Parts: sequence; C-alpha cells; structure tokens
Amino acid sequence: MKKTRKQFEKHIMSVVSKYQKKVFLQNHTFRAKHDKDTEYMSCSHAYPYLNVTIRYSDTALEDWRNGRDMSPFILHEVCHPLTDPLYNKALDRFASRNEIEAERERLTDHICNIVLTLTT
Repeated sequence: MKKTRKQFEKHIMSVVSKYQKKVFLQNHTFRAKHDKDTEYMSCSHAYPYLNVTIRYSDTALEDWRNGRDMSPFILHEVCHPLTDPLYNKALDRFASRNEIEAERERLTDHICNIVLTLTT
C-alpha cells in the first residue's frame, strides 16, 4: 500500500513534536503542507508571529516513501524560526542577499546538527 501525503504530514508532525521543546519552540504552532512549488522542504514563518508552516515537495514525499530518513530535513525546517528573525533584520543591512542566505542556511544546519548529536 502506497504511503499517503496525510501519513507523511503525520510523520512530519511527530518529528516536530520530538524536537520542538528541545529547541525551545513550544510556544510556536507548526503545520505541514504539500507545496508542489517547494524545491524540497521549506519553512514559512511570518515573524513576529508564532505560526510556522513546513512545506514539502513531491520529491521529499517520494524520498520518504522510499525509506529515506527525513528527520534531519524536518529538524532543519524546525530550526528556521530560531534564525529567521536575524535573517529578516539582516536583509535590511549592507550584506548581499546571497551572503545573508548562505549564512542563514549554514547557521540553521549547524543548529540542526547540534540537536541531532544531542538527541541520537
């Protein structure tokens, strides 16, 4: 039986629940949503509000169906509300958008790797 989007969204939310308190985001509300235009996975967070949407692509869904461990990707997206306030402010400064984007992704991945190391 083919795994459904609904099952993937339930899996995403179970991973979110596992890590949400560990990164001190228990006041945030998360939801998962399919988005065919998302490159793989993404996070939309309308700072300063605490609502977060984790979007996933058909490719991410297929990878999960094929047994890929999606936890690192989901945790990466869970960490974005930690880095996005700085990111939003930094866009108003003198660094180029590409420099800020690269730093944002590096910082998010760094946080993700720390949490994975501490919890596995």
